[in-house]
Amino acid sequence: MSIYAKETGVSVERSEAEIKRTLRRYGADDITTHSSARRRLAFVAFAYESLPVKMTIPLPDPDSEEFWHSPAGKKKRSPEQARSQWEKACRQQWRVLLLLIKAQLEAIANGVVTPQEAFMPWLLLKSGRTIYEEMGGGIQGAIESGQIKALPWGGATD
Repeated sequence: MSIYAKETGVSVERSEAEIKRTLRRYGADDITTHSSARRRLAFVAFAYESLPVKMTIPLPDPDSEEFWHSPAGKKKRSPEQARSQWEKACRQQWRVLLLLIKAQLEAIANGVVTPQEAFMPWLLLKSGRTIYEEMGGGIQGAIESGQIKALPWGGATD
């Protein structure tokens, strides 16, 4: 798990509300959020400058060992403790989603990228899938085939 917002006490509901406020402040409309512990995912969908966007985040598995055992793995946690740890990880994921959205919207506002560039992976297609969900699997093949190559100044693609 990452370090950003690792110890946040901000509730999921508050993060969702902040995401909606942020999107509205930058001109987005038709905003909806959804989460499913069973499917282990959450998303925010919205329209931005007529672009349909759906940004999905994974939610942790509540049955994962990381929630049921102490970091050293020696002590088993109670169901209440495990639930608390799982909720903490969910709160972190929502904060990361907020950070990602803010970064994209600020990059657009500052002319760093266009809305199409910023949201391309998450543009929603007629199929209900995003561009990344439709095409992302081909990226590894492009790397392996050499279509995506090393940086000219010495960086590697692996």
